[in-house]
Amino acid sequence: MHLYDSVSKTIIKSVVANDIIRAAPVDASGRVTLPRESVTRIGFTRDFLSSAGDADAIIFMFKASSTDGGTKDVKIFADYRIEFKAVLVMKPDIKFDFR
Repeated sequence: MHLYDSVSKTIIKSVVANDIIRAAPVDASGRVTLPRESVTRIGFTRDFLSSAGDADAIIFMFKASSTDGGTKDVKIFADYRIEFKAVLVMKPDIKFDFR
């Protein structure tokens, strides 16, 4: 996931999470047999979050690779789809000064 500034066309900060989308099971012909749901938790540093105000876009990137450790080709069929949802849950650190 990248925080992106479209004016300067630069990536401001990045965070890496492995296994965002787990592979679905496939049959001998390489066709998916069952849907697969993946839930990934990504930890953000304070530095990353403090840079969010400088970005005007977030870019999510993932890579699809061949199945069975590279022994079968990935086949993409017209009826396939990827649904992606992102939820941000934060614990704010609020300090009050009642002087």
